[in-house]
This record gives sequence, structure tokens and C-alpha cells, in this order.
Amino acid sequence: MSIGERISKVRKNKRFSQEYVAEKLGISRQSVSLWETNQTTPSMDNLLQLSKLFEIDLNDLVQDNGNTAENMKPVAESKFVYSESILNDTTNEMLKKAKLFAIVSSIILLWATIVFIIDGIQQNDFFVIISIFLIIISVIRFQFLKRKYVSSAHRRMKTNPNEEMVYLFFEDYFSVNIRNENSRSDQKIKYKDLDQAIETGNNYFFIYSNTCHTVPKIYLNGDLVFLNELIASKTPKYVSPMKNIENNTSNKSKAYIERKKKISTLIFIINLFDLVIALLLFSLYQGVYPSVISFGFVLNTWIFYLVLPLPIFSIFYGLRIKRLGIKWKRNVVVGIIMSSLLVIYGSFFIFFSSSFTYDYSYINQVESFIDFELPDAGKITTYNYGNVSDSIGTKKESGVIFLDQDEINNLNLRINTSNKWTNEITSINLSLLPKYQQIIIGEFDYFIIYNITLDSYNSFPNTSGTFDFLFIAYNVDSGQMRIIEYRLEITI
Repeated sequence: MSIGERISKVRKNKRFSQEYVAEKLGISRQSVSLWETNQTTPSMDNLLQLSKLFEIDLNDLVQDNGNTAENMKPVAESKFVYSESILNDTTNEMLKKAKLFAIVSSIILLWATIVFIIDGIQQNDFFVIISIFLIIISVIRFQFLKRKYVSSAHRRMKTNPNEEMVYLFFEDYFSVNIRNENSRSDQKIKYKDLDQAIETGNNYFFIYSNTCHTVPKIYLNGDLVFLNELIASKTPKYVSPMKNIENNTSNKSKAYIERKKKISTLIFIINLFDLVIALLLFSLYQGVYPSVISFGFVLNTWIFYLVLPLPIFSIFYGLRIKRLGIKWKRNVVVGIIMSSLLVIYGSFFIFFSSSFTYDYSYINQVESFIDFELPDAGKITTYNYGNVSDSIGTKKESGVIFLDQDEINNLNLRINTSNKWTNEITSINLSLLPKYQQIIIGEFDYFIIYNITLDSYNSFPNTSGTFDFLFIAYNVDSGQMRIIEYRLEITI
């Protein structure tokens, strides 16, 4: 029976008129008549539309058609039963991006947590909790997607244990025929409409509308070389590491390629720890040149720039090995991420440096407040917090290092005999201090809590109101002094 005779027979069985078929296909009634009388042959697109309209398999429609056998013959075909191994391959491919997202986001958040802890940023507990929470969320998201893909595939296998997949590859498209005991479905997908085609050592993965069609190479029959050329040339995004390696290593020895791979892996691993390296250098520098005020660490964040060559080298190395077909994206991605983080953390000293001043004459103002003489030789770093509201806030914080040992010795003697200084702070007076200063008083030996508004020393006010305070802490051994100027609202 010719194809025209089969079209006529099926149409009549369906009780479709030639006019109805022509209208559905967007052609004239005469074209349908010419097909049925074998005067012309329908195109491939028309045959596919007919098979959908008649609700029959394309192969059933065109079988026994000697005149169009060559036109209908696919370049390659694959027929297999959906199995556990195919399920695993498909799941791994679909989860690659989710897995990468989980790993990268976890690394970034983990390093951020380490920065918050080591640098002692105020309210770091909050940032640590948020970072850990986001890490858990990213891991849960990956596990949820994994379980979703796997459970969906397992339900499919359980419902249709002998489901047969038939893929027919033509020059412009491929058809997907799914056959099981309960149903049969056909789908035509053009190569140009694919989101991505991925070739690995064992499979082809065709990504289309968030669905992954997995075709194991072991089940492929036909002109596979031509099929590979079709996929590579007609798919918008074709990824083939195997092909790249074959094409680009012909003039390179295997030992050379293996050496490049090992170097690439080593560079990738080292760059995962860029922030740790930067933090270690930062901590070492802080140990030699400690910050004299709580926020002074930002002045040393330029240390992070010293590690920048590592991720930058990773980026360039990744781009260099790309032509060899070696995995290169991981080097570029980790390089970009770590470079960005190092630049961000390293830029703190640029953004905040304008808030720091080094005018030692501020000591004269402090002397006039507390009516107590301080050494003339020293270095001061002052951080200005900006405008302070009428209720509460820190105006400025200064760290002072006195340089003249004779002046330091004299200062120690006078502090020890002065009634303005105290070597302990009562619990009620402790509540007068800014919270972030309460935790560092153990580093100092003598203190003054001076109420500028009431001109009183180390005493809690008897009335409610808004008061300006000056808190001074001094370390006898190091000759360092901490000065905090702040405003506090007290309600009694």
C-alpha cells in the first residue's frame, strides 16, 4: 500500500473530509487529493502534521512506501528501554548547575563567616547566623532538586517499567517517541530550538524546555559522524569536551595534557583558599601592627590586595587551557569570584579612610575636659562616626600610643595617685559605656568615665536626661590609651 493510499484510508476511517485535513494543515484541498492519488508526495513537515492529526505513529503512516523511503530514512536512530543507569546520568547532568550554585554560594558564605569572626565586626553573631542559615538553605535547595528529579524518574519507571524510547535523527530535527503499555507519545524537536546539546563520553544530552533527553551512544545506529556534525552545526549551544580534546590535542602529547590538567586542578584548589590566605596575612600584620581602636582594622584591609595575583592568574590560565579542551570554566569562575571578594574586602580602607584623622591636638581638648595632663609625644588615630542623634550615639573613637618613655613613666605615677582614675568599673557604671566597649575593658588597667554635661567623674547621674560622656581607658604596660566620646540618654 502506497503512502497516498494509507493517507486516504486513515482519513476515511477518521471520517475527515479532504477540506478538513487541508484546513488543519494550512494547504489546499487539491494538495490532499494529489497525495491520495500518488501524484505528489507530502513533505516531512506535512507527514508529521498528518501523523498528529490522525493520531498514529509516523512509521505506521509511511511504512511500505518505496517511493519516499530515502527521504524518510533518518540519519541515525536509537531505541532503548529507560533504565536506572540512564536515570542516574540524566539526574547528574540536570543537577550540575544546582550543585555548582550550592558549592560556590557555600564557599562565599563560609569565607564571609570567617571574615566576620576573625575581624571581630560588631554584631558578628548576627552575620554568622545569617551566613550559616543561607548555607543550609543552598544545600537544602540542591537536595530538594535532586530528590525531585530522582523521585519523578522513579515514579515513571515504576509506572512504566518497560517504557521504550525511540529517537529518530533527521537533518533538521529529531523525533522522540515514547511507548509503553498505557500510552504512546510523539514529539518533534528542531536542533535550532534546543537550549543546549551536550556530548560526553557515553551520552548525548539534549536540553529542551527544562527537559533533558538522554540518548546513550551505545544504542545509536546510523551515520554517527554525520549526526555529530549535524548537532554541532545546527544547535545554538553545543558542548563537547570529548570533541575538543580530540581536535586540540593532536599535536600535543598525552603527558603534556595531563600535566596541564594537574596544574589546572592545583590552581583551582589553591584559589578556593584565597580568602583564608588573605585573612592569615591580615592577622599576621595585625599582630605586628595592631589596631589602636576597635574599627581600626579597616585601615589594614589593603592586605587583601596582595593575594589578588592568585585569582587573576587562575582566570588567565583557564582561558589559556580552553583551546586544549581541558576543563577551564572552574578556574575562570573561582578566579572571578575570589578577585571580586578580595577587591571588596580590600577596598574597605579606601571607603572608610576619609573618616579617620590623625591630629594629636585632640589630646589638648581631652586634657581640658578631664583637667588632667597627658604626654606631649604620641601618635593618635581617630575615627569619626559622623552625626550623632539627640538620643544616643558614639561621636568619635581615638586610639593613642605615647612615644616618650619618660613621659609614660611620669603618667603612670600620676594616674596611680589621682582620684580621677579608677582601676575597676562598677556594674552600674558599666551600663554607662557603649556596649561594644564593655567587652574590651579587660585589656586596660585604669579608666575615667567623665560626664561632660555634669562635669562629674565615674558616677551615675541622679536624674534622667541626655548626657555627653568621655570614656578613657589606659594600659600601663603598652602606654596605649583608648578615648571614646559619646552621647547617652538615661532614664531613671
